[in-house]
Amino acid sequence: MSRKIALSFLMLFLISVVACKKKAPANALKGFWCKRYTGNIAGQPVVVNIFCDGDNTARGTYYYANKSEILYLSLSNDSANAGHVIVEESVITDREAESESETDDEDSEITNFWDVVFDGDSLTGKFHKDNGAPTYNISLHEDYTNGYALGYARYDDSVKVKGTKFNYTATASCIGIMPAQNVNSADAAFITSGIQKLLSFGDSARLAIQTKNNADNYQKAYVKEYLDNFKKEANDWLKDTVEPEPMGSYEQYADIIPIYNDKQFLVIGNQYYDYSGGAHGNHGSIYVNMDVKNKKVLQLGDVMQLDSVAISSQLNAQARVKLKIAADKPITDQLFVSSVPASDNFIIADRGITFCYNPYEIACYAAGEIKIFVPYKNLKPLLKPEFITRMGLKL
Repeated sequence: MSRKIALSFLMLFLISVVACKKKAPANALKGFWCKRYTGNIAGQPVVVNIFCDGDNTARGTYYYANKSEILYLSLSNDSANAGHVIVEESVITDREAESESETDDEDSEITNFWDVVFDGDSLTGKFHKDNGAPTYNISLHEDYTNGYALGYARYDDSVKVKGTKFNYTATASCIGIMPAQNVNSADAAFITSGIQKLLSFGDSARLAIQTKNNADNYQKAYVKEYLDNFKKEANDWLKDTVEPEPMGSYEQYADIIPIYNDKQFLVIGNQYYDYSGGAHGNHGSIYVNMDVKNKKVLQLGDVMQLDSVAISSQLNAQARVKLKIAADKPITDQLFVSSVPASDNFIIADRGITFCYNPYEIACYAAGEIKIFVPYKNLKPLLKPEFITRMGLKL
């Protein structure tokens, strides 16, 4: 009898250990991966893309399927609560979020946060409003029914060009998505072509060089093209007899991320940074909207009639709200332009279009990247019928 009791206690102990492990899984933020989740936050349907870059942090994008623009996520392990992950959300990019946190700006657009646990193909936890409002449940699961499975990887390299008097160095990095192995070959090829378009910045000569460098690994091809070009220029600089002004190491980074992945559309972005001397580097984001089903990269004219006056009217109204410009003040108080023009750099999603402007396009460098969201309902008279049908919009 005592042996049976001992075995019973042992089984109970093992069950309790397993249960504890299930409550606090091992660190989920490791390795390189990209996952798409669907589910609910506060009872509202959401679609979430999360991508991990191998250093115990991860990032993501998400949107409420019935009401919002794209939001950005920044994930980190909760050092005070093993197995839990803290997710901060923002309507701006990671790079801008870091800048605002450094300046402790009271008007920062970083808002709510999540406290979640990854468990297999599920993600559960609590959603916290930044104003102390009640918390809400989060329940998500991996789902590729209406989206594409994507892989994630990184490649880095650097070079040093040595001279008799002075040296030059450069570093390049490319991180981001790629079609997963189970994506059919035609769709995978089209998605890859969109990634290559972003990495060549629409420059056919750069694309040709990158393709020649390595057609099968776009990350290595991008890094090699940049570093080879740098070496060529640096060797020319070494011929100078006067040492140039100190300029630090040259750097160029490309970060290819998923923004919208639904209905056989895939919108991806390249969040890039480049330093080539001077007081600061340049950064920005460019986007490609791919109708993978029809193998077409969408231009703004495929989405709506290009009525510049009507589109600018909507952009001006939304810019005033976003930038807090009073109705009796000109928008030139904060922008270079008296009327915000439509941008070919845009993001489609379920409820509207986000028009994207990089530093210096419509505002000073310090203003960062400006993204202006316009709901489809405001653009209804301009939207192309075929786009409305393809997106399944109910306006």
